[in-house]
Amino acid sequence: MRHPFFLLPMRVRWVLLAALLALFLFTGMRADGGIRKKKLGSIVDLELAATRARAEAVLGRWRKNGAIAGAVAGVHWDFLFIVAYSCGLSLLCTMAAGARDGLWARAGNGLAWAATLAGACDVVENGGLLTMLSGTVAQPVPAATAAFAAVKFTLAAAALGYAIAGAVVCAWK
Repeated sequence: MRHPFFLLPMRVRWVLLAALLALFLFTGMRADGGIRKKKLGSIVDLELAATRARAEAVLGRWRKNGAIAGAVAGVHWDFLFIVAYSCGLSLLCTMAAGARDGLWARAGNGLAWAATLAGACDVVENGGLLTMLSGTVAQPVPAATAAFAAVKFTLAAAALGYAIAGAVVCAWK
């Protein structure tokens, strides 16, 4: 099944891509909740904690430094960030897929869907983050959150790699 972004004319895709880039930049600056400013690591530390002990260590450090409320706000901003990056990557994959036929185009379609799935995994991951930030750190929450985060990062990286390769292919055309 073709990704729905293939239905959009190329001009509309470029305009949508510009809007998504603006949303990406705007929300990306807010999605860490100020954790990095306080030199307390990043939200990725909690995303990939995987065990109760590691999650409690991260949360303890944040709690001690008054960063929990900022982290919660950052996760809320992340929901908009998910829309920006997953739709943006999907859009880039559909645009790159148009550069060639055959296997290249089929791969672009598959990776456009992979970027969409990365966003869905991120939404589930955010549910786990909010659960841990509210004080529930028992398994399977840390492990499931880490698993969804790992799948998200893998799918998004594959889509980004294809989009970059597509830019190179288009430049050589």
